[in-house]
Amino acid sequence: MLKVSRRELTLVAVFAALWISLQINFGPIIGRLSIGPISMHGAINHLIGWLLMTILAALTGKFGRVTLLALTAAIGTRVIRAQAIEGVLVGVGIALAGIIFDALYFSPIFKHNPKKVYLLVAAGGTGVITLVPWLIFRFYILGPAAFIVLLPNYMFIIARNIFLSTFGTYITIQILPKVKRVYREAQPSQQVAVGESHPLTA
Repeated sequence: MLKVSRRELTLVAVFAALWISLQINFGPIIGRLSIGPISMHGAINHLIGWLLMTILAALTGKFGRVTLLALTAAIGTRVIRAQAIEGVLVGVGIALAGIIFDALYFSPIFKHNPKKVYLLVAAGGTGVITLVPWLIFRFYILGPAAFIVLLPNYMFIIARNIFLSTFGTYITIQILPKVKRVYREAQPSQQVAVGESHPLTA
């Protein structure tokens, strides 16, 4: 059974509220933009979501907190989706990606060899995982022939997700020392272990 302290639960709640609020308020606006053939739809979920997941994992140093954050955000960000079925599938993809990112972050490979490149690869890979339920659905609806015709478009979407998820985690790596320091200073009366088993900034 997952035991989450009050401090960790508060952190998850704050991060989830931030993720959901930014997606609801700015997601539709940014989603209308495009860079060449690449739409920015979903940019907030990937950039902000992976930034927050990485910070949460580093601050708590425990498995399960990122999963809880991803599940909460997946549910909360679906309320503005006009297309119910595709909205649910995207939510399932976010939740699945969060679980896998959580597992990869706390895997023995990263614990004993905390290389930044490993974390960036994990971020990019899980960014692609968000699309898996939706792509399966599209394949089922369109059929193999039409799906293959549209495959170049899907490749652009995959590339966008990889870039944004990786960039969100990259930003976290750069700012994490300051974030950890602020987190410690905010609780001077207690001994706060901040991701000591996963020295991301090493």
